[in-house]
Amino acid sequence: MSEVTANEAATPPLWNEVDAVVNVDTRAGAHPAYCALRSPVRQHALLLGRFTELELDDDTDDNILLLRAEQRYLHWLAYLHKRRPETMPVPPLDVAMMWCTHMLSPLRYMEDMIRLFGEHMLDYSIPFEQLTDKEADGTFRVDSRSQLEWEQITGLAYTLDPACKSPFSMTCLSSYAHTLRAIRLPSVPCVALARHDLGEAVPGCGGCLRQEPFPAAPAHEGGAPDELSQLSDADAPAHPAPHPSRLSRQPDVLHKAVDRYGKFLALMAVEKKAFLVPTLDIDLAWHTHQMHPKRYQTYTLKLVGRIVNHDDTVTNKRLDASYLTTADSWYKQFQGSYRCATRRMHRL
Repeated sequence: MSEVTANEAATPPLWNEVDAVVNVDTRAGAHPAYCALRSPVRQHALLLGRFTELELDDDTDDNILLLRAEQRYLHWLAYLHKRRPETMPVPPLDVAMMWCTHMLSPLRYMEDMIRLFGEHMLDYSIPFEQLTDKEADGTFRVDSRSQLEWEQITGLAYTLDPACKSPFSMTCLSSYAHTLRAIRLPSVPCVALARHDLGEAVPGCGGCLRQEPFPAAPAHEGGAPDELSQLSDADAPAHPAPHPSRLSRQPDVLHKAVDRYGKFLALMAVEKKAFLVPTLDIDLAWHTHQMHPKRYQTYTLKLVGRIVNHDDTVTNKRLDASYLTTADSWYKQFQGSYRCATRRMHRL
């Protein structure tokens, strides 16, 4: 990849790759970056608020609920494997939560999908608009066609009942319930979802279900094609502790978030060896981009020279030190403050 300055990369040409994901506002003067991701970022923040509906006070009950959701998510993946993206129904809320969490580890998600199903699975994206669509009375709309189709194909209720006590079993239990809880709770640190040896994964259980360390093994192992050998893990920051759903009520912050995220990637392209820490608004835009796997991979590979991974196993000490370094680099490149209007990310 040729050398590029941060200012040149701040408005990269591949933003039109993201435009194809969503309906683009083509008003004169609107930056493609804003047009492509502005609405999805806000919808993503709203969806994160919805995920808190799945929280149970009792830890044991909460873990059981998440295990049920995990089982239902595996049904969802098998279901998508037989469909086309343009005919995808709206997933149940608990399934959407699992799906979002899996996508937040981009390289692992890609490896899981290619190994277990095929590269076509990367064409699916989170349907933010449908998952946050509301009725006239303000309640979230349930898509009747999707509900009927899900229940007919899987034999499972579309809405996961938190009070359900019926017995169930899974062939391959995982223990990442703690990880899934973190996507809903501002006080629980997130841990990388799919740090697992995919080559040793139990068939049919999903590569994300093992617990063995997976330290940057070659991407072509375990059945993925050799073309993926360009992939490399990148040190990336942890999830923000202040819950990002609150940003849905800060339109001025969201308005700037996507442009700031573009600059963050541009800085990453220049500071290739630096450990960069995003602010809360940038992290939300970053997560939203990851919910469109194929576009995210194409874009970051072109701009940064690799598919940028997102690792959530970073210590507070390193976060604090690296945030200051990031802020300093940001100021030098863009001559402006790195600080977000809301409080920056940290763990409580």
